[in-house]
Amino acid sequence: SHELQTPVSLIQGYAEALKDNVAHGLKRDKYAGVIIDESQRMARLVADLLDLSQLESGRFALHWSKVPLQETIRSVFIKLAPLLSEKSIHPQWVGLDTEELWVESDRQRLEQVLINLLGNAIRHVPIQGHLEIRVIPKHSSVRLEIENEGQPIPEEDLPYIWDTFYRADRSGSRELGGTGIGLSIVKAILQRHGSEYGVRNEEDGVTFYFTLSHGDKD
Repeated sequence: SHELQTPVSLIQGYAEALKDNVAHGLKRDKYAGVIIDESQRMARLVADLLDLSQLESGRFALHWSKVPLQETIRSVFIKLAPLLSEKSIHPQWVGLDTEELWVESDRQRLEQVLINLLGNAIRHVPIQGHLEIRVIPKHSSVRLEIENEGQPIPEEDLPYIWDTFYRADRSGSRELGGTGIGLSIVKAILQRHGSEYGVRNEEDGVTFYFTLSHGDKD
């Protein structure tokens, strides 16, 4: 309720200010921009809540197919290009230039996993910081690792970061902390894949990883 209350309060406050003609010129544009940003944030939150509800209730069916992994990753990076540009981040790719790997998955939900994990990583990477994604073929599966430079996750928080609404960031920062739903959705989707997934702290950052089963191209 707090996550919904915050954007609603901001939208109401700035909308009332516009109605009362408090703002003019650039200030008016700024107020309108806040309303738009918070409306979009609330829409994403509601969509995440609906997804999570369906996933946890077992009413959510994945549409399985053979998915080209590297192509899917590249398409996600294109979608995240504005976020990368804002922080002057040039991601390093390991294993993306090899022969295409096909995995058994639901492409839309795989993109959702990647967007959540990469978006989370980008939020925590410092400006011009290091971000690396690795594709590691195994005997019967493919392992993906996403490593970002930044503050490590407190060790006492590591077992709980996949829990709904749990946030290791205690600062209250909405930019860094997120809503606490994204990793819960990632967990639910990866569990449907029978994936091995997890997170570990590095010397100067954090690595998230998960596996996907091979799928031969038709």
